[in-house]
Amino acid sequence: MEEFNKSYWDTNYSEPKTMDCIGNAKEHANYLKSFFELELIDISSVVDLGAGYGYLFQKVLKTFIPYKACAIEPSKYAFEKMRARKIKPVESTKLKLYQESIEAWCARNEKNKNTYDLALCTSVFQYLSEDSIDIILPIIASRVKFI
Repeated sequence: MEEFNKSYWDTNYSEPKTMDCIGNAKEHANYLKSFFELELIDISSVVDLGAGYGYLFQKVLKTFIPYKACAIEPSKYAFEKMRARKIKPVESTKLKLYQESIEAWCARNEKNKNTYDLALCTSVFQYLSEDSIDIILPIIASRVKFI
């Protein structure tokens, strides 16, 4: 997507280490792990619906060690930066990375609809139209247990 090009990322994320869910990604992953442990909920699959550079996604994978994980990111620039990072914490995690929009991910008519225990979706919905949100939310709800 042109609006999420290098200029967008340089303008809005020029110092990523100071930003919420990037600089403190480990803390976010830890409180999510604590919450789900407290509720006796097993998180063994994770999807990130707008992973950006992948900082939070990477920390969540390292914290939960899911058997299945997926990240989508519409920006080619951010996707390439994420893909260049060592995201996968263990070899056994089945990891998929897609450079596509949340709408495209929802529109996929896969034979085996992937379902995930946990979806990360940080700073995404404000970029979507209300019509788009009306379409994708029921699909996300059918594919994800917790968001």
